[in-house]
Amino acid sequence: DECADEEAAARGPPRPATQPPEFLGGAHPDFVYIRGFLMPGNDLYEAGAHPPMTAGEAAEVCLADDACDSFTFRAAGPGRSGVFFKRAVAEGGGVHRAPDWHTYRRRRPRTCPASSPEEARTLAVDVLREQPLVAVIRNFATRETCDALVRAGGGWEEMGRSHTSRGGPSQDRRSYSSNIEPPLRDPGHPITRVVAEMFAITRNLSGYAVYPRGQEPVNAVLYRHVGDEYRPHCDG
Repeated sequence: DECADEEAAARGPPRPATQPPEFLGGAHPDFVYIRGFLMPGNDLYEAGAHPPMTAGEAAEVCLADDACDSFTFRAAGPGRSGVFFKRAVAEGGGVHRAPDWHTYRRRRPRTCPASSPEEARTLAVDVLREQPLVAVIRNFATRETCDALVRAGGGWEEMGRSHTSRGGPSQDRRSYSSNIEPPLRDPGHPITRVVAEMFAITRNLSGYAVYPRGQEPVNAVLYRHVGDEYRPHCDG
């Protein structure tokens, strides 16, 4: 996926490299520096989970947690600052320019190694509705992939009620669920592969240039009780 994304980006004007201010300790080999901040949300840790720290100390914390994609903080000079650690954010987006704000995004291996002859196969598609598009992809996932998704989703007792962004349950989302974070730094992982294939099919069917990075995680949904359902609702 990132190979196609990079090829498309190469056709546009190149983006100049940005170097962090010297008081932050210079560039870090495992991170890309971006001037600005990441919007609230998608935080990896609860507020106050870590004491104020330098950019170098924050980089070590992020590298120690495979789920950490980036961190953002405000600093106008040398010293320690409160740092917000984030899960995956959108490629090339999500960073807002602002004075004295700094963001470091973790460098990741390209997902090109996830490609294989299987991805060039022909799939049967049943279009249930054209506007908005609703389609069923026949024989999409392998047994290995299905087993990996079931294991990652956990047992029934581990699933919680579906919640809204405000933190409470919704009568429109009467189900239980758990999030499955694809390990995007492991292109050969079966969940990473199936997520890449999902987005490849979505691009082919919809024409939208969507890629795994920055998207919501895969969601395992359980309808446990009679009457459980997802009713039509608005997100946001």
